[in-house]
Amino acid sequence: MSRPGAVPAAVFLFATGLFAPAAPVRAQVPDAPRAALQRVIPDVDDFVHDGRVGEWRSRPIDRVLDTTDRAPQALVWVGRVREGLVVAAEIRNGVGPGGSPVLRIGLAGPDSLRLPPIGWGHQFGVEALADSTACDALEFAAEEVETCRRWLARQIRHRARLPVLFAREWRVPVANPDALEEVLATPAFWALGPAARERLRPLRPRGAPRALVRGIAGTEGGLGLEVLIPWGSFPPVSAPSLPAVRLRVDWGDADSSAGPAGVASVPVRPFVAPLIQRITPCEYGLEGLLIPGGEERVPRPAGEGAAPYMIPEASGDLRSLIVLDNEAAGYLYAPDPDGLSPAAYELPYSVLDVGRGERLCAPILALARGGERVTPPDWTRTGEGDPFARLVDLAELEARRLDDGGFLVKSGPRVRWSFYGSGQCGACPRVGVDVFHVSADSGRVTNLLHLLEIAEPETRDVELDVSEDWTTLTLYRSETSWETDPPSVRWDAMRYCRRAPPAGAAPGAFEPCGQEIDVPEPPRRLRARYQIDP
Repeated sequence: MSRPGAVPAAVFLFATGLFAPAAPVRAQVPDAPRAALQRVIPDVDDFVHDGRVGEWRSRPIDRVLDTTDRAPQALVWVGRVREGLVVAAEIRNGVGPGGSPVLRIGLAGPDSLRLPPIGWGHQFGVEALADSTACDALEFAAEEVETCRRWLARQIRHRARLPVLFAREWRVPVANPDALEEVLATPAFWALGPAARERLRPLRPRGAPRALVRGIAGTEGGLGLEVLIPWGSFPPVSAPSLPAVRLRVDWGDADSSAGPAGVASVPVRPFVAPLIQRITPCEYGLEGLLIPGGEERVPRPAGEGAAPYMIPEASGDLRSLIVLDNEAAGYLYAPDPDGLSPAAYELPYSVLDVGRGERLCAPILALARGGERVTPPDWTRTGEGDPFARLVDLAELEARRLDDGGFLVKSGPRVRWSFYGSGQCGACPRVGVDVFHVSADSGRVTNLLHLLEIAEPETRDVELDVSEDWTTLTLYRSETSWETDPPSVRWDAMRYCRRAPPAGAAPGAFEPCGQEIDVPEPPRRLRARYQIDP
């Protein structure tokens, strides 16, 4: 039984048009009987990308490509190397009577495409449409119901176009390997309209394989071919591990597609061991993913059914995810006529080297040491507690090492905007600062101060000042009276002081330590980031 929202494998492969029935394999080579053909993709440690296939001849043959009117017989090997996947071929007896042969390589992840339910979101939750009758249940006016039905029909067509973006097909002309091109996802992506391309931008095919051809000494026109498919040019695959791939290698025409799909001819090909990836050295999980707001807006939690994907990294450390999720916006109680379900979002992660083999990670502050996570996973699991009291931006972050080897970390002062722009002064900026303690022993992160204030520039403004030693923070608030001409502005100040800890103890939390009424206007460090002059 398929998972809700999943595209069955048969539908996936049919929709891509990727995996045609492969050319029949006949055991024409005495030293390569069918029983010896390789199914598990092995690791190859002695690979040198030079077009020579000497290192492959002692390995089991992956398959035999039979002679066609355009291509000679070829022995094919497949292996996993640190940089990616390699397809190697020994092409016998030259290029054949039909001209230059074209090697066709098809690649996709092993899983069915996972999608969230069709719908959209707003500040109060998600509207999901199980079928066309769901539009009637949303208490729309008659014309809105019809608009909703048309939108739903468009999303069904949109989803039928998605699977092709999760597969790749490369054609490699043997006589001119530099002319290698991807002929499946790339044209499909650029065939989308401009608005759809923008909403699906993280799915744009990246990178390209590198192919090298060499003549084989002592043969009549024999050629060696090695195609290195870097991890960075893979299609998106389910995160955070890749146990197998769907792979097809055969002869193809230079001007034809793969043709009708054949699921049975393309079984899942397991690796010797899964390719394990981690989301930064701090090893973030997939729970409670946060969708970036862009333009200094705070992120929002991903919707139910959001599907995370990755482009693998040779280092094993991911610095971004691709998440399929429904679009959401404040007051979006009816679907956006131009919206898509789902859209694709890139979730960035960042790492700051702080010396001694230690790194601080973002967006949820965490510590790694020696390439291993130190901060307990319950802190970085953003589905628990208030994630916005743990968010940091490395561009606005400062860290100071303490005598015990731990850290004080300050994020801000900063200006952010509400994702949804809803609620009291929803369009107003949020001004805030956080100060954290990171334990050297346990890596546990403690929020010593979390301040977040709404700034209303015309009535109630906000400014922040942090002392040089980070022991005192002053929060300034203004009140504007419009009963006078000109209007009068009064500033008050609230100080927060970091409590002195006992000897050898961790730094204490900040506490209110004084208030002043009617103080001079403070230096305006933050206002320039949100004030719009008339």
